[in-house]
Amino acid sequence: MAQKKKQLVAEGKLDKHGRPNETTPKEYLRSLPDVTPATKVSHPCHINMHRWSYYLLTMLVLIVRQYVQQHQCKPKHAHHAASVRPADYTGRM
Repeated sequence: MAQKKKQLVAEGKLDKHGRPNETTPKEYLRSLPDVTPATKVSHPCHINMHRWSYYLLTMLVLIVRQYVQQHQCKPKHAHHAASVRPADYTGRM
């Protein structure tokens, strides 16, 4: 198939990118796979997809906040939270 395509491009029966044009043979066009997209099925979930994504993201943020509060997680680096810094911290190393 690739060799046939290269030959048709060289003959000018396909454009330089290998796409059919007005001189493309009909038998070649019939041998191409059908690439037309399937019709979309309207589903109620598609309507509220953005709302659902926002809801999930919000819930995830709340769960992470709750986890951090319960486990009293501390940041790795002292400059990320003032509560981790020692009392005599001046900001210089």
